[in-house]
Amino acid sequence: MRHISIAKLPLIFLFVSLFSLSSCFDKGCIDPMASNYDPLADRDDGNCKYAFATDETKAAFAENYAVIAHAMYQDAYTQSEALRELIYSFVANPTIPGLQACKDAWVIAHIPYSQAEVLQFPGSPVRSSGSAILQERINAWNFTPAHIDYVKDSLEAGIINQVSKYPQIDAALLQGLNNTVDGKRITLGYHAIEFLLWGEDKDPADELTVGKRTFKDYDTSDTNVVHAARRGQYLKLCADQLTNDLASLVNAWSPLGGSNYLKTFQAHSAKKQTRLAITGLVLFGQYELGENRLLTTLTGLNPEREESTFSDNTQRDVFFNILGLNSIFRGRYGMSDSTYIEGASLYDVIAEQDSSSAKQLDVLMRNVLNASKEVTSPYDHQVSLEQAAGVGPITDLTIALEAFGERLTEVASALNMGIQKDLPLDE
Repeated sequence: MRHISIAKLPLIFLFVSLFSLSSCFDKGCIDPMASNYDPLADRDDGNCKYAFATDETKAAFAENYAVIAHAMYQDAYTQSEALRELIYSFVANPTIPGLQACKDAWVIAHIPYSQAEVLQFPGSPVRSSGSAILQERINAWNFTPAHIDYVKDSLEAGIINQVSKYPQIDAALLQGLNNTVDGKRITLGYHAIEFLLWGEDKDPADELTVGKRTFKDYDTSDTNVVHAARRGQYLKLCADQLTNDLASLVNAWSPLGGSNYLKTFQAHSAKKQTRLAITGLVLFGQYELGENRLLTTLTGLNPEREESTFSDNTQRDVFFNILGLNSIFRGRYGMSDSTYIEGASLYDVIAEQDSSSAKQLDVLMRNVLNASKEVTSPYDHQVSLEQAAGVGPITDLTIALEAFGERLTEVASALNMGIQKDLPLDE
């Protein structure tokens, strides 16, 4: 048997103690100048990341972001022009096929704008304050239909039927009345057009119906129809205003524009441009879509809180909203002509600094996409089922959006790209 000298025991114990103590050190980035600095780390793991190393990727992402923004609005404008042409043809010659063509075109026209809603960071062209906040004139829907036209309970309601109060329906009138009375008096945009094409849907959700407006509402030759000409004029003015507003957004992001918003965006640092993009993703995805739209309908179904309530198009709205989030995160947008814009993504920016977090966000984004595919149409019927059951795909989608938004906020903060809601952002 081998014996150890008692005199050597203290040295052995000291060595073991030091080895044990060193194993307790936390590895990480210990340089305060690095973007992934870890104040709890005791030992450098050699993985520190610095802003100068990622500025090139951020700049590439910001450039691709601007290209995608322009393309989204260009698609929305192009489709709105097609819708406007059909509306003019229909009003001139109201028929059943003509009305259906307008409805089909409206559904297609709303797709690119639904994707573009991710671009709504504060200060963006669609959200900047001025004579009008364009989002409130383009896509607001929480309005009272009776302010525009007749409804089931009031056949003489609305601007169209109140001739003595509004003798002349023109663009100035509709612009002036839009978004008054605490936002309830929306007179323009996609959903005003939707109401004028479909009419109100007052049937119970389980009947799976849409609005029942007929082409006769625009037939000026039918003496039994009240104010057909004024209704047609109103519809055409809405179509005109929509294309004009979307054209202004196209010009705002155009690389060929003069002193437009794109120049303002490009004047920011790569870091600020990235923060603006992240802000749009979180504020729209987690809060506007997840909480203000989806969760609100679940906690108390109010038809005015479902986006496309007249046409039962809400499920498609939600899906393309999320496809827009995915386009910015992955840097790839599918245009209406079936071509693609692809470049540096937010995923690339994050992966260069923290590959583990980028992979986590990738999984969470896939969860959001998969959850959106489970939401069925008509949306109001799905809500009624889910309220009774307490669970369902809309609930799952709100949870997935919250998880993605919260994790993105955490990662952005950890990488020194944190968003803040009280913009303007610091450089």
